[in-house]
Amino acid sequence: MALPPLVMQGHTWLGGHWQGVAWGLLTASVLGFPAYATRKLGAGDVKLMLAMVMLGTLEVFLVSYAIAGFLSLLILMLHGMRKQGRFALLPAAHIWTGKLLGLASDKEGNIRIPFGALLGAGWLLALWLKA
Repeated sequence: MALPPLVMQGHTWLGGHWQGVAWGLLTASVLGFPAYATRKLGAGDVKLMLAMVMLGTLEVFLVSYAIAGFLSLLILMLHGMRKQGRFALLPAAHIWTGKLLGLASDKEGNIRIPFGALLGAGWLLALWLKA
């Protein structure tokens, strides 16, 4: 869906030129494929990163990736605080983080953060900041 406007018009839907898309695809591949190979990201997350570059610009992708990274660190921090019982004085905060952080875990007990959702949120925020 993103390829026809790039081929016919020479730019993406959001105004990125083909050179920026090429650099963006390279950047998303360098960031995504090693994380997929080490099972830190799923295949859908990597495909979403590539689609974000094809629709937009390299700058929007990098900002959205940084925002998604920040949000994932925030989720990890909240998860650690919840496991340590730091929300004991604030029961509403404990319930809220329990609902927010109803994260799946693997066999070793490591949590699985839905990075694709964070990428989508970061992309929308990056587009809003650009406008």
